[in-house]
Amino acid sequence: MGDLEEILRGFPLKERWVYLDNAATSLKHERVIRAMERALREFGVNVGRGAHPPGEEATREFERARKTVASFLGVDPECLSFTFNTTTSIHAVLCALNLGPGDKVVTTALEHHSNLSPWLKFSELLGFEVEIVGFDPETGTVDMSRLESAIDDRTKVVAVTHESNALGSLQPAEEILDLAEEAGAYVLLDAAQSLGAVDHDFSRYHFVAAPGHKGLLGPHGTGVLYVREDVREELEPRLLGGGSTDRVEGTEVVPSGFPHVFESGTPNLPGVVGLAEGVRILEEVGLRRIERRVRRLTRRVVEGLMDLDGVEILCPEARRVTIVPFIVEGMDHQEVGRELGERGICVRTGTHCATLVFERLGLDGCVRASLAFYNDESEVEEFLRAMEELTRRGSSS
Repeated sequence: MGDLEEILRGFPLKERWVYLDNAATSLKHERVIRAMERALREFGVNVGRGAHPPGEEATREFERARKTVASFLGVDPECLSFTFNTTTSIHAVLCALNLGPGDKVVTTALEHHSNLSPWLKFSELLGFEVEIVGFDPETGTVDMSRLESAIDDRTKVVAVTHESNALGSLQPAEEILDLAEEAGAYVLLDAAQSLGAVDHDFSRYHFVAAPGHKGLLGPHGTGVLYVREDVREELEPRLLGGGSTDRVEGTEVVPSGFPHVFESGTPNLPGVVGLAEGVRILEEVGLRRIERRVRRLTRRVVEGLMDLDGVEILCPEARRVTIVPFIVEGMDHQEVGRELGERGICVRTGTHCATLVFERLGLDGCVRASLAFYNDESEVEEFLRAMEELTRRGSSS
């Protein structure tokens, strides 16, 4: 394992802020920044087919990055495509599934808009059905009995989050996978919050969509899509263009093979190189060590907030790893966020692109504190002291 303290010193924004908005994006390590700069300076040209030294080096570095990230996930590099974010990955799967009348997609009210609105909008165009399953407001867990009854022989895909970005609740993903496979359906797992923070076997799922800029410590504009090997022949990718098209014969489009078939257009070479460096940092720290540390910090946030009068944690019985959502009696969530920001503490406010969650809870949003392994106990205590000041002032006014 790497020297954790030395690694922690490499996040420059830690010197200026108590950053508890990690569910939105991670802080960027100096090594990631330097890797991207090196890519732009030394071989910042296009990947693939460049019959010159910088083009060949760019392609080598891009494929080396693929092997690095695939190894971290425990999957074959040919099953891993680079995309621009989770949203792009989900759309790529949707467009490749040949959904139509008679087909059904099962999803949940816990989903980020990126794993909900595409299915709903494309169902209007293509004629398939979407069934949305609710969740327990105490645990934040999908209603498994309803989910089981919703998955039938018409179900083509179950699209589900692993860790709710709004509530922080970890879903029983393996149990959901077993139910889906029993019915002959695929599972698309939105791992936007869990990948890089939760020690989990992602190779079992048919599709895994995740960003590079959150738990994997990469830059913005990067993402990954894992497609299980036995699923690939069933797909007909339709996001086509340079890179994802092998050739056009007359009027027939011949797509590229995997994984390039999902990499249409000029790729984000410096972003992918930076992403690979972020993954190397995770490997040096160790994923189990990361999860233990983040769980411990998150528990302390939960315990500290529960001790404060007027603070309500949403889904108090949730199994959570990185995210703590809460509201403060008598204060608008945006006001809480602004006041914390004035104290140098960064949190998120609003509905977190998951409006169905708050519609079902009867709320207009919440404050979300989300942690990463580079947070520490002193930052958590600073946040809790600030919250105590806010609640004390609110109760006396």
